[in-house]
Amino acid sequence: MTGAASPAGPAPRTLVLVLAPSLGILDSWLPVLADARVTMPDTRIVAVVPERRTVLAVDPSDTMVRLAEEVVDEVIVPAVDGAMLRAPGLVAARELLERERLATAVARLVDAARWRLGRARRHGPMPSWQRALLRPLRPRAVRRAVVDLAAHIGTDAHVCYDVHVHRHPASAALVASLGPLPRSSLHHGIDVLRDDGRRFPIPDIERDVAVGLFSELERDAYRGVHGLTDPVLDVVGIPRHDPAWMRRVIATSAQLHRPPSEDVVFVLSRPAGTSYLPADRKVASLAALHRVVCEQYGMTLVVKLHPKERDDGTIAAGLPPSMEGRSWHRVRAHPFHVAEHALAAVAFHSGVLIDMVALGVPAIELIDVRGLPEHDRPDAPRDARGRPIHSALRAHGLVLPADDEEDLARWMAEVRRDRAALVDRLRTAYRAAFPDPDGAIAAVRAGLLRRGPARA
Repeated sequence: MTGAASPAGPAPRTLVLVLAPSLGILDSWLPVLADARVTMPDTRIVAVVPERRTVLAVDPSDTMVRLAEEVVDEVIVPAVDGAMLRAPGLVAARELLERERLATAVARLVDAARWRLGRARRHGPMPSWQRALLRPLRPRAVRRAVVDLAAHIGTDAHVCYDVHVHRHPASAALVASLGPLPRSSLHHGIDVLRDDGRRFPIPDIERDVAVGLFSELERDAYRGVHGLTDPVLDVVGIPRHDPAWMRRVIATSAQLHRPPSEDVVFVLSRPAGTSYLPADRKVASLAALHRVVCEQYGMTLVVKLHPKERDDGTIAAGLPPSMEGRSWHRVRAHPFHVAEHALAAVAFHSGVLIDMVALGVPAIELIDVRGLPEHDRPDAPRDARGRPIHSALRAHGLVLPADDEEDLARWMAEVRRDRAALVDRLRTAYRAAFPDPDGAIAAVRAGLLRRGPARA
């Protein structure tokens, strides 16, 4: 990640990790920042969070949160009234925001009134001048934590973020407020990104950017969506698949969690209600998983919820509640840790399936978009059976494709018959799509040492 005119220079005084669009960005950036903690010991690492809900969702027992507490020096997060607050870590930041009970309650009442009056629909969220009126409600701890973001970050800093924050107004505004600092980008999740036709160009003040691509296959997406040119696009591989980092993640998760470890099929859940995963199809898929995995083959399902997933009733509707803790379990362990004992992994579309492939676990994508108007279009790419292909991971052979219970049963039979052959098939596809991850962290680190403009 060196850019066009990007001579190496001294390490920046501060590395700024923008925690957006979700805590999932930790999976991509923490391997690099943990390396920087060792190789650039005089550099301060600051996490800046654009949206309060990200911090309010922090779970102290989450493996990546625990690792972030070891790596990040401080966290800066917005108060209800719009000020920026400094805390020594993610857990402390959550506790700080939880102290704003009165201001939060007032803000919710105002927002609710604005919706009833139609103002929120016409003018968006509560404007900054209204939020400023909440300042007298600050508790003492919040008053002490207020910080001037730009002054605190300084001018000798390097921003570590995901350029896709430009799709999200709040995150894009915060990134712009950091000024013309050099930036490096890694995507918050693993995918083979495609040009989806939407355009989110990078503002001129932020053009000093070096973008790390997980795969050469993503180059056209970054060109089209963000208007970036080849000199700032570097294929680096997937830093979180560095073997030493994976071992560190597993060891940390093992200190926190004890997942079931025999005849396990790992299910990576995700929120229902998207165009490609309506609630009824998610429920049907969960029920099929229980019938095939638990009832037909006598194996155990372990289910990990997506970081943004809330209890919408689909888990209880798809999996028998009376069998929780017996034929199926919820797990909070990190996916790398669960993979140590998983016979296979199943997801309704998730980049974590690529983590599973890297760890030698057969990865099944269980998703059926037949009949869904946004995805089963006449021009949609199709497989050999004429079925629409929603996922780029499926299109590149990086996952085992399953549309329904019949497909799922076939793959489970193959897992029992010749698991090694499935792993070899998927790893061959991985090597065709992604570089060797051994050099990924060093490649991104080179971008962190870049000084000067990234444009010719």
